[in-house]
Amino acid sequence: MTCQGWIAVLSLAVAGLTQAEASSYTYTLIADNTGSFSALDSAPTLNNAGTVAFWGSYAAGGEGIFTSGGGAVTTIAAGDGVTTSFAAMPSINDAGTVAFITKGDFGYIRGIFTGDGGSTSAVYTNYAFGGYSGFSLPVINNSGTVALSAIPYKQGTYHLLVGNGGPLTDLATGPGGQFFGFSINDFGLVAVNIVGTSVTVSDGTTSSNFGSVLYNRPAINNSGTVAFGAYDGSLVFGSGGPLTLVADTTGAYAAFGFGYYAVAVSINDAGIVAFRAELDAGGAGIFTGPDAVADKVIAVGDTLFGSTVTNLVFASGEQLNDAGSVAFVAYLADGRQVIVRADVIPEPSTFALVGLALCVFLAGAGVVTWIQPVGARRAFRANGRRPCGDAS
Repeated sequence: MTCQGWIAVLSLAVAGLTQAEASSYTYTLIADNTGSFSALDSAPTLNNAGTVAFWGSYAAGGEGIFTSGGGAVTTIAAGDGVTTSFAAMPSINDAGTVAFITKGDFGYIRGIFTGDGGSTSAVYTNYAFGGYSGFSLPVINNSGTVALSAIPYKQGTYHLLVGNGGPLTDLATGPGGQFFGFSINDFGLVAVNIVGTSVTVSDGTTSSNFGSVLYNRPAINNSGTVAFGAYDGSLVFGSGGPLTLVADTTGAYAAFGFGYYAVAVSINDAGIVAFRAELDAGGAGIFTGPDAVADKVIAVGDTLFGSTVTNLVFASGEQLNDAGSVAFVAYLADGRQVIVRADVIPEPSTFALVGLALCVFLAGAGVVTWIQPVGARRAFRANGRRPCGDAS
């Protein structure tokens, strides 16, 4: 073949190698219900270190808040006779500090605490008469600031509050009712769903309205971009201006989350959005874009840990990190409930692709020839020169 012909082949090869394809993932088991735990959180949260925080109930009795990166499990807090239970869906920051709710007898909320497996600190305690009640699930940022909502004593309206061990700061009031979820970024901006009518971002001094929203928890990244389920059933994100469509139901997706009132979405600092969707063809999955094939993380019917996925749970706000890893819960055909972290397998770098294509070109031009040495390793051998890419 002529040199020009090989250049054409080279161009096609590079184009084929760099064409976008479905991302591949590895799956790490964080915890399951076959050993120490009899029941697990349906909404684990994930930080940028790959550590997952979750609620768990011991097979031997009792429950607690835990973290794991796929190896040993760290106990953040456990029942001590006064604290008898914990709310699910703890929040974790990049330092491994977890915010969680403790409960006493009859499910009475004792307070909101933070811990890292060593010491535990109170954000707010509910020991004295008066104060707040009706606490929501807390969220924590990398500055250690915790956002929560609660009802002041003798009032019927929820307030959005932030604190870090001192007095709580009031950011907003839910008109006529409560907040349907919120998230906080590292700059203290809180994205909140106000009574299922609109998403508002507030820092306590200014606020911006992002538009109509379903009854779901919006997610916010450190650029101030907010992702949420819009009132028309689509998934969108925006930074205060026009909204950008993430996905809708005109293609393979039938619905998002678990129906109209439970849309689940997370956004990372790269602007990637992860979500759960029901499919027109049946089943459901977790995805990171509008293409149900190329953007799939995992789906019902996939093989996982030697069994088959029968259902998937993905909650809002903190299930996607900046590396593109995703935390979720899967139910398997063999009866296991598993908490999982899916990690993206890195694609070959541009330099590697170009190097491979160059070697193909040189082989075609007769400058190098393929050899297959003893063993499984394949190399290029130049005519009187070292193998292509061999620096020895």
